[in-house]
Amino acid sequence: MTSPTSCGLGGRAVALIDMDCFYCGCERDLDPSLVGVPLAVVQYNPFQGDGKPGSSGVISHPPRPSSARVAVRDGKVLMPSAANGSIIAVSYEARARGVTRFFRGREAVNTCPELILIQVPTSHGKSDMGVYRDYGARALKLIQQTCGAGALMEKASVDEMYIDLTKPARAALAAASDYGELLREAEAAGTHVAGAAEGEEEAAMGAQPTGVLARNSFRAGHSGQVVRRIGLTSARWWARTAPEWNDEDMLLAAAAAIVARARAAVTRELGFTCSAGIAANKLLAKLSGGLHKPNQQTILPASAVTALLDPLPIDRLRGFGGKLGSLLREGRPELGLNGFGTAGELRRAGAGAAARLLRGEWAHPDEAAAAAVRMASGLDDDAVRE
Repeated sequence: MTSPTSCGLGGRAVALIDMDCFYCGCERDLDPSLVGVPLAVVQYNPFQGDGKPGSSGVISHPPRPSSARVAVRDGKVLMPSAANGSIIAVSYEARARGVTRFFRGREAVNTCPELILIQVPTSHGKSDMGVYRDYGARALKLIQQTCGAGALMEKASVDEMYIDLTKPARAALAAASDYGELLREAEAAGTHVAGAAEGEEEAAMGAQPTGVLARNSFRAGHSGQVVRRIGLTSARWWARTAPEWNDEDMLLAAAAAIVARARAAVTRELGFTCSAGIAANKLLAKLSGGLHKPNQQTILPASAVTALLDPLPIDRLRGFGGKLGSLLREGRPELGLNGFGTAGELRRAGAGAAARLLRGEWAHPDEAAAAAVRMASGLDDDAVRE
């Protein structure tokens, strides 16, 4: 498969890179003895001091030595004040044994007796998250260096970032003497290709739990996240002959090769893994990045967007979790207006039907309805902002 004389590729290639179990990964880099064992990171307790009778306030515990911040090990409570702290991160080894971020420390240890609990660093009467921010900054710098000139990066949180790879992906294609090398590199990285199977699997999980904590924790602690080989559908996508590839697919494939290099650089230099989604926009990159974790990456080609989105409960899409999502999902029974259970139902109904639900309950209902239908269709013009 040779390079064409022109690289006038259409569309964008946007990636969302997310550090796997980020806080656990940082702690493991600080203390390699924690690698491979069930681990959870807990918040500090502002009321119990060091746990001794009469002790109160927050005791300072710097990042190093991290062993001084271990609250529970081998079933023994070493730091009583943190032994029942709220969990902010759970390693995949602990998830496989039933531990989730919904637990507090004591319940987690009861569920997994071999679990190690480690408290976040503390200083000046509060948590000191500086060490984690430093790791996040180092990861971002590595990824930026690896992605090369023209990559636009937007920090979404301490452990995830959006990257517009359109320019470096086009440059890689233009410089390639054989496109096949880029495709083989992306495939060799185990790049999944999302489609109907993922849509059905995600839909089977149902709507997201309600409440701020539950929504933020959705997918962050369930045991279904496993490393798996690419399936037959993905293998067939990668095995297509040259005439079957369009410009948009080539652009995503080139971006996937670049993302694989960036993820490898993070693992090589910082010791922890990350997962990624690659698609035509931020909405789809974020969604596809959560489909295969940990230490995996997923492409969502344009041809598969409808198959993935249509079965999903509408509140699985960004921005549909609050009152807007409730109105669209539950409808207005008092007016005889039914809601939309899935993104596909909303997309097929169109903006007019959605606007009728929102009128009288939502400011600028026509604009909100049009935006909701665009999102349910996988359309998102939001730029990656540096």
